Amino acid sequence: MGGVVDEYLAFSVRKNLAADDVEMIPQTSTNLVNWDDASGDLVLIEETNHGNGSASLLYRSALPRDQLPTSSFWYRLHMTLRSK
Repeated sequence: MGGVVDEYLAFSVRKNLAADDVEMIPQTSTNLVNWDDASGDLVLIEETNHGNGSASLLYRSALPRDQLPTSSFWYRLHMTLRSK
C-alpha cells in the first residue's frame, strides 16, 4: 500500500514427482517443540517442474511477517507415508 512492499516468510522444497505415496503436511511452530497444522497459513506461490522427475515448490506465509503472532515463527513440511 502506498508503494510499501510487505515481507513474507518463504521457503522452497524439492519433491520427487513419482513419490505419490508421500504426504507433505505444512506445520508451524513458535518454539520448535510444538508443531501445529499450517494448511491455511501457507500459500503455494510457484511450482516448477524441472523435467527430470522432480519439482520445486515455493511457499510463503499467508500473512505479512509483521502480522504474524510472534517474531519467533517457523514453518516446516512434515513428510509422512500415505496408508495403503
